Formats: sequence, structure tokens, C-alpha cells
Amino acid sequence: MHPPTDEPAVPSMVRITGGAVDLRDDRLGTRWRAEIASFLLGRYPVTAHLHRAVTGTDLNPSASGASPVTNVSWLDAVDVCNQLSARLGLDHAYSRDTQSGEVTCDWASTGYRLPTDAESPYVAAVTPRSQSTISASDSLEPCHEVRRQARTWHLASRRVAL
Repeated sequence: MHPPTDEPAVPSMVRITGGAVDLRDDRLGTRWRAEIASFLLGRYPVTAHLHRAVTGTDLNPSASGASPVTNVSWLDAVDVCNQLSARLGLDHAYSRDTQSGEVTCDWASTGYRLPTDAESPYVAAVTPRSQSTISASDSLEPCHEVRRQARTWHLASRRVAL
């Protein structure tokens, strides 16, 4: 199943109901439970078409527009989040210190962002293994983020304005 291509710069989002996920750090030998607030998640991975529409650059000219974007650095993904947010009139979620290069996230922002380390495994845990795309189960409400699964990206958000 491929994303609709009539307006590639407005991602299709679905609501992920909050809950809890058990996490662990094998290096430190620790385990904990993280509470996850409800959020919206991109129905499809970020595609070459969406990336092109937002950034004006073509990472892989031979790829189909519906192909997922892969091999993008974390900093490039942060920039795409801010560019998409600006394009849709949302606040930037990220800021970068010009001297140190340190990136900070405004968690109260309405803009697109990358998910936390707890949100990705939570979505993986609540999505059936046989399901290759996320389907809508609840009504949509504003919420924007980008989630990286394997080497592909999904968008998500905390506010519903889509």
C-alpha cells in the first residue's frame, strides 16, 4: 500500500493511544517502565516524494516517489522536521546552538519532531506484526513527530491540526 500522492507535503497521520512500555538498557543492566502519551504517527514512512517536496533535494533520483527515505542522518531528520513544520505553519520543535551545534527539543512545540526512545518500541509493541502500515483506530487530533523504524521514517505529532 502506498501513500496518497495528491499533496505529498501533508503527511497522513493516525492516532496512537498512549500506554506504557517496558524498556531496558543491557549495558547498565537496568529496566524501567515508560508511560507514553497519545500522539499521531505517520501512516507511511517518509517517502522520497515528501522529502523532495519539503527540502527541494532528491536523495536518490532513481527511486520511486513512494519509496521510503533511508540513510538520513539524525541531524538531517531534525532539519526535515523543522522544514516541514515551517511549511505547515507550525512551531519548530528543534533549535540548534550556532556555537556548540547542540540540538534541543521543545517538547511543548506543535511542530514535527523525532520520537523519544520509548515511543518507537511502544508503537512496535502495539502494532500487530502482520501489519506493515499503521491504520487509524481512533479519531485524529494534532500531534507531530517523526519516528525512525529500521531505516525508514514515520511522522507523528502531539496536536491535531491536520
